[in-house]
Amino acid sequence: MSKCFAIGCTTYVDSTMFGCRGHWFMVPASTRSRIWALYRAGKVMTPEYCEAAITAIKAVAAREGRKVKGSEREIRVYERIGNRKNHEPVRSDPRPS
Repeated sequence: MSKCFAIGCTTYVDSTMFGCRGHWFMVPASTRSRIWALYRAGKVMTPEYCEAAITAIKAVAAREGRKVKGSEREIRVYERIGNRKNHEPVRSDPRPS
């Protein structure tokens, strides 16, 4: 299980899902398509995937009327992974393989 991507959401979803149903469908269709195209269960999260994830987080925050500072935990996680200097693999599924 993992937490929904949306800022402030406390809903837990299956680890193969990006977020809860309500927030997922608040993401613009083009961004949802990009996330699906870049997602690979149990594989490395690419900088492109992280960029799409941040775009989704910001889009939902805007639709909810939230001001995004960029320091939110939900954004920092994807920034850290997407900007890693040595590009060491980071598994999208935290469960042991």
